[in-house]
Amino acid sequence: GKDPLFVGPEAFTKHFSIEKKILENELWKSNNNRIFLVPERVRFRKENNFYLLNARWSNTMPVDNDLAEILLRFHANQETFSLKDVGLKFKKKIQNLYYKDFIIIEQNSNMAFKIAEYQNNMSGLSVNLDAL
Repeated sequence: GKDPLFVGPEAFTKHFSIEKKILENELWKSNNNRIFLVPERVRFRKENNFYLLNARWSNTMPVDNDLAEILLRFHANQETFSLKDVGLKFKKKIQNLYYKDFIIIEQNSNMAFKIAEYQNNMSGLSVNLDAL
């Protein structure tokens, strides 16, 4: 039957569009900003020719030795890094690790404030995904 809590799309008075793509473009266009951080909670386990990184609970991802050893160094010192620091050839892998919460944005960076502002603007219980 009909969901009694859903009052229909006409009940929405504040329409908004997701600006995530704009934010992502800004995040990834600068290769020199030292804004990324491997959180202390991330664990590294050496395997044959790769590492397993565990972000939390059972969230585990395999990472090639080359990238994992660079990240392990930044992790050990809790040091921020840029895309250029790890090598632009790893940009796609860094993006994937960021989206899966293995890498975070350093909290005092300008980008962290923009992300927080974006997330605050997204508050609400219902979003009509068909309208996006």
